[in-house]
Amino acid sequence: MSLTKKKLNNFMRFVEDRLEKKGFFQPSEKRKSMLINLRNIFGRTELSNKELRILSSIFSKL
Repeated sequence: MSLTKKKLNNFMRFVEDRLEKKGFFQPSEKRKSMLINLRNIFGRTELSNKELRILSSIFSKL
């Protein structure tokens, strides 16, 4: 089953929040381009719901 856009957007907000808390977006002026690149990476792949759950579990443990 393919992933819905809503689920992907929720996942990306989750990833963004986790990365923000870890101080990933440095230097801060590159934050916007880093987020665009991350969205492009995950948007290009055709993730299944199961794959998205696995990725979510991975990010939650980091």
